[in-house]
Amino acid sequence: MRRQGTPVSREALYEEVWTDAVTVVAPRYGLSDVGLVKICKKLGILVPPRGYWANVKAGRPTRKVPLPSLPAGARGLSGPIPLTEQEAPTHARVRDALQQTRESQPNLSVLDELVDPHPLVRAAAARLKRRDGWDRLAGVRSAPKVLDLQVTRNALDRALRLADTLLKALEPSGFTARVDDEKGQTLLVGGGTTLSISIVEQVTRTSHTPTLAEVRARDRYYDSFRVGARGEYPNIPQFDWHPTGRLTLTVGSWPSQRWNDTERSFIDSRLSGGVAAIVGLAEAKRAKEEDEERRRRTYEEARARY
Repeated sequence: MRRQGTPVSREALYEEVWTDAVTVVAPRYGLSDVGLVKICKKLGILVPPRGYWANVKAGRPTRKVPLPSLPAGARGLSGPIPLTEQEAPTHARVRDALQQTRESQPNLSVLDELVDPHPLVRAAAARLKRRDGWDRLAGVRSAPKVLDLQVTRNALDRALRLADTLLKALEPSGFTARVDDEKGQTLLVGGGTTLSISIVEQVTRTSHTPTLAEVRARDRYYDSFRVGARGEYPNIPQFDWHPTGRLTLTVGSWPSQRWNDTERSFIDSRLSGGVAAIVGLAEAKRAKEEDEERRRRTYEEARARY
């Protein structure tokens, strides 16, 4: 959902990033340094090069690059929207929570096997490692009332170890995990709010080409009409499903954050930053809920006065 407000002009944003460092300007818009640089790049705004502010601080001569002409692809783009006086403290609180968690969070590593697993992980392992039950079309197994994992058999062990490491790492930050039996969701409770969490394997599909046996079974079905008998139509799948082994970790609904396995790295190698991001996400959601409650009270008061 896009925030309400008037976007900053391209010219004004250019003056800002050449007057103050990106690290100073970005918080004014509730953005990260990288996020603001990406916006500047889309708008054709060159940001000061590395070492520019060190030269300014040392009193050495510097050169301000003029604002170039607007690139053709950026004509329909607008700048970011500045935070309001009410929003700024909330974003500062989220930023501080992120920073504190990053500084206190040790490097996490996913073990090669489960050791004293989290209770939810232990229950999920017992449920999902049964021989039967892998009957979904994509070969995906899930037990949402135990732990929200949706993975194929080959990815199960890694998904369990990933979930175990993450849930344990969040406990020092005050988060506990529980299951909502009614909605079939795994929930992280902490930071004054509740976030959903799930681990899902990416599964691709292709159109199924009937095998020779399936073609013969289908022909026998149609031939049965000629002799006055009607057999059972063979169960020929429409698609073939292909597990990829790539996992997606999703936390929250709105706001939310998602981590994907890529060709270069697995989620496992980014868990330390993930824990910090989840703490910040909880802070952002709590602030959102407080803002919604404040709006609701204002509405009720105005309604009562009317």
